[in-house]
Formats: sequence, structure tokens, C-alpha cells
Amino acid sequence: MNTPAQRLPWKTLNRRVVIDQAMRVVETEGIDKLSMRRVAEQLGASPMSLYRHVASKKELLGALAEEVMADLRPPGGDRTPRARVLAALEHAREAMSRHPWLLPVLLAQDPPPVRRPWLTEHVLDALLEAGLDESAAVCAYRSLWQYVTGHLLNAGREDAWRERAASAHTSDELATELEPFPVLRHALPRLASLDVHEQFTAGLEAQLDGFLATAERA
Repeated sequence: MNTPAQRLPWKTLNRRVVIDQAMRVVETEGIDKLSMRRVAEQLGASPMSLYRHVASKKELLGALAEEVMADLRPPGGDRTPRARVLAALEHAREAMSRHPWLLPVLLAQDPPPVRRPWLTEHVLDALLEAGLDESAAVCAYRSLWQYVTGHLLNAGREDAWRERAASAHTSDELATELEPFPVLRHALPRLASLDVHEQFTAGLEAQLDGFLATAERA
């Protein structure tokens, strides 16, 4: 639990200070604990004083999202177009997984924000260089990005599923429950031992290679 900061002189309170403190609240206490009142409490300020710098909680959430989106700048290096796409999306997944609150915030914003679009620019450029036309490149980018976000949204559920699959070997109840599903029952050991990172990479490569193959056939 954060301890309240020493009361700040009103002249030192600015947008940067408010955003930094809000980020500390989110990262240490969770997104559900974020409020203008909580941030003000931590700054030793009145809630109303924050509204001079951030108009609303919604605006504050958008500012926090933009802070993290800055980490999505793709890695550099001399790579093939395929390798550039894979590296960029792997980097995005890793950066966003460090901030599990980010994706729900982005998805809740309507319309979705288009801020710091380095990732989109980088991936589209690589897909075009790989031989896809603009329409196919946009379709590929959207599908690959949806795969990344879907993986992030389901990360916690995957852990629960693997635990359930692992317990099926020793649980008579689960064995009986799965009796009508012999294929699934046989696959349980493999499902239980799946490495999340390897699974993500394999799925990403399969999707990307499918899109690139269409360009080669064109």
C-alpha cells in the first residue's frame, strides 16, 4: 500500500505529476483502485485540484494507456519482413503483458485510440515489403493483432485450463466426465504441458505464414 505523499505546494502540481502518481496507483494497487480521489490522496492534494490538469478519470486512463503504448515501439535491427513482423508482435505481447490493466482500458475506449501508431506502421510496412498488396496487408495486420490481444485476454484462463487438464490424470470424477470425449482425453497430457510462450509463437507464425503464402501464389 502506498503511503500518502507529503502535501505538494499547489504550484508544483501539474499534469505530469498527476499521471505519474496515477501510474503508481495502477501498478501497485490495481486499476480498480484508480480514482481521482485516490490519486489526490497520494499527492496530498484536493481532488478538485487535479481537474485543472486532467479533465476526467477517462482522460486519465487514456493518458496512462498512452504512456505504456510508447513501449510498443518495435525493436530495430536488419531483419527479413517476416522476422520484422514476428519480432514486433512478440515485443508488443511482452510489453502489454507487463501491464495487464492496459488491454481492457484500450478496449473500453470508444472509439479505440490511435496513439503512437509505431507498431501498426512497422507491421504494415513489413507486410507490404513481403509482397502483400495494401488490402491483404491490412487484413493480415488486423488478424495478427486480434490474435495477440486474444492471447493476452485469455492468459489467466489458459493457466486455469492447464491446471484442470493436469488434474484429470488423478481425478476419477474428471475421467468419468471426459469419457464421451476420447480425443480430448488422449490430448490432455499435451494440453497440460503447453508452454504459453511457445504456443503463442507457433500460432503467430502459422497465421503469418498463411498470409505470406497467399502473396507468393498471387
